[in-house]
Amino acid sequence: MPKLFERLREIVSAQEDAFFETGTLLYYLNKSQDKVVSHLIQTERTINKSLRALDALKDKTDITNIALSDDGNGIYVGSVPLPENLNAFVYLYYKNKTPLIELTLDNLIKIKRGNLKPTQEEGYFAVVDTFFDLFVYTDITPELTIYYVKNPTEITEVDESLIELPKQLENSVLYGAAVMVLLQESVGQQINNVHLYNQLYQSELQIGSY
Repeated sequence: MPKLFERLREIVSAQEDAFFETGTLLYYLNKSQDKVVSHLIQTERTINKSLRALDALKDKTDITNIALSDDGNGIYVGSVPLPENLNAFVYLYYKNKTPLIELTLDNLIKIKRGNLKPTQEEGYFAVVDTFFDLFVYTDITPELTIYYVKNPTEITEVDESLIELPKQLENSVLYGAAVMVLLQESVGQQINNVHLYNQLYQSELQIGSY
């Protein structure tokens, strides 16, 4: 069975073109895979319904023994690092029952002024650099549960199929990569096929997003 990069090479290489370097093809395959995952995440948020195509990329982690301190107003604050393989977070729960609502940096002043105060029913967090800054109601046995979508496994030259995404999305990743190759590498007569490959990418993406 041909490798993914070999299938992409067959798509983008016209007879008069020199074969692309394997590293170049893998680079665009991974960019295309990331683009497909981003599309799935956005689609799931828009329709407010879980997509089975994302199931293998969904994960959760529990963080305990979080260092929290009282800010003087009865609000306990602390920071925990984002998961290293995080692509997009979905939900955060404190002590496995209190949902945490994200604050924009502009809204952090509401915490400082006391306009927002965490309770057992609702806490708050903000993303700052590579950390979740937490604002919660108690520091007794702190525990944070993070549900998130992780980054897909990088495609390598030995891969014949995608690791986490379903087979139905392989063609979408391939044609998406082909569009990027042709647009960014300015490939001979194959540049005329960009519109066709983009249509195929969109079609395969729609079919595979279930």
